[in-house]
Amino acid sequence: PAPVDEGPAGGWPAVSTDPPLRPAFAPGVSDYVVRCDPETPVAVSVDPPPGTRVGVDGRASREGAFTEHVALGFGEATTVAVDSRAATGTFHVRCLSPEIPSWTVERGAPTEAAFFITTPLAYPSGLPPVVIADRNGTPVWWKEDANAVDAKLVPGGPLTWTTWTGAHYSSGTYVDVALNGQPGATWRTGLDVGADHHDIQVLPGGDRLLLAYRERENVDLSAYGHPSDATVLDGEVQRVGPDGTVRWAWNTRDHVALAETGRWWPKAGIVKPNGETVYDIVHINAVEPDGDGFLVSLRHTDAVYRIDQASGAVDWKLGGTATPQRLTVTGDAHAVEKTFGGQHDVRRLADGTVTVADNRTDFSEPPRAVRFAIDETAGEAELLEEIADPGHAPSSLCCGGARRLPGGGWVAAWGGDDTWGEYGPDGAARLRVTSPGFFTYRAEPVLPGVLDVAALRAGMDVMHPRGG
Repeated sequence: PAPVDEGPAGGWPAVSTDPPLRPAFAPGVSDYVVRCDPETPVAVSVDPPPGTRVGVDGRASREGAFTEHVALGFGEATTVAVDSRAATGTFHVRCLSPEIPSWTVERGAPTEAAFFITTPLAYPSGLPPVVIADRNGTPVWWKEDANAVDAKLVPGGPLTWTTWTGAHYSSGTYVDVALNGQPGATWRTGLDVGADHHDIQVLPGGDRLLLAYRERENVDLSAYGHPSDATVLDGEVQRVGPDGTVRWAWNTRDHVALAETGRWWPKAGIVKPNGETVYDIVHINAVEPDGDGFLVSLRHTDAVYRIDQASGAVDWKLGGTATPQRLTVTGDAHAVEKTFGGQHDVRRLADGTVTVADNRTDFSEPPRAVRFAIDETAGEAELLEEIADPGHAPSSLCCGGARRLPGGGWVAAWGGDDTWGEYGPDGAARLRVTSPGFFTYRAEPVLPGVLDVAALRAGMDVMHPRGG
């Protein structure tokens, strides 16, 4: 899709700024940003049609063309208020903080999501901010130095995100943060193991599912080309209450065999800061509640697993090496052991289907978003749909997310690539955002009616008061 240039019309003025507005002024767009310098006021120029009065930065409105100079610090905002018989409205312009990377936006059909929660990350350096962008790809809320990888909205409450230390496993916590930037509850795993930054899920009643990696020593890996006395990392899911109590825990150790690491054995070794090598044999990266069980994604087995909570047993396995629980895949051109390639972000939809962000890592293929129908009785999984964006995301090393929207579209972050966006059921981009040199771990859609843009603006104003 090409960028949209709607232009002023009717009773609306022409509005421009120096530095330039992003996006260009259009009557149907309420929120804008400028890449400003706090040492140099922003020049806001307006040229209204006859009979239209415009006020800038709360100052007295007037007719005719004029320019106002507005001093803005990082994160601070000003307004352009328009009043005429034909058109009345207020437009909001905010100064971008330097932590927010440059980006380009392409728009096609209107998006279904109202907002998108992203974490622009320049791996392996930097302290990633959390950014909420609107359906024009414009940042309307952000928190600098959040040090976040995975960020999402708590149903009916605040945001939550990881505080990441840069390690490959179990190194941080999750923190709830209000829209005004104030921190709330901190969530940690228990049982003497640290929380991992890949995923958190909020359960009814307030408990949460968190992930962790647990070291296991004295493991014989000689059959896989590694030491006979090695330390491996098992993946763990914990259900944690608001008081920090661990309600239950499940570990891959007794349920996922070493042989299931398959093609990942040559890349499983991780050198810790102390020089010790440990082996990341499963690389757990997503968890999803599923009735009396849960789904987990294990990147280093190329498979998604359905776990029965009561017994801990694997009910079924989708992708990866052959096991008695592995489902037969239909409708997919790929061999069953190549159903996934280092996948992320497994989710169960209300209709029972399962979505996955399939990275296709090392398969010389672009990442894809896929949806499967699971027939556990027949032991089958049918591929129902898939989309990709090969022109902008030709390959994927890691990370990413794929969320199917109620209307049939998708929101995808392509994993290690600099592009995320919303796509229609046919894969056509409704919104494509590209930030060269950065990627977002996941792009979480927020549907209309869940977040109020006025609340987002108010939260920013608290964090970045004028003259503060």
